[in-house]
Amino acid sequence: MDITDFTAGQRQALLDLVVLTMYMDGNLASIEAARIQQILTAMGLDSPYDRDKEFDASVTRVSRILRIWKPPVPVPPSWHGILPRQSSRGEFTIC
Repeated sequence: MDITDFTAGQRQALLDLVVLTMYMDGNLASIEAARIQQILTAMGLDSPYDRDKEFDASVTRVSRILRIWKPPVPVPPSWHGILPRQSSRGEFTIC
């Protein structure tokens, strides 16, 4: 995928969408992790440190959205694993 013409915001949005879909089923497959690395490299992030930093930032953005998202209709049981849960310490997790 050629994302060289994307703006910084478009690249960030693409990464966030991929991260969101990656966590939708609650299971991280190696092919999904490899695709994330390809996108991060295509974004011009050559060092593992820079790729990890951008990936972590994307996970943070996605988890914030999931934390405040209120579904307009009842949530199907198959989605229960993807919605954030609050721990006893008030922290949220994606899965």
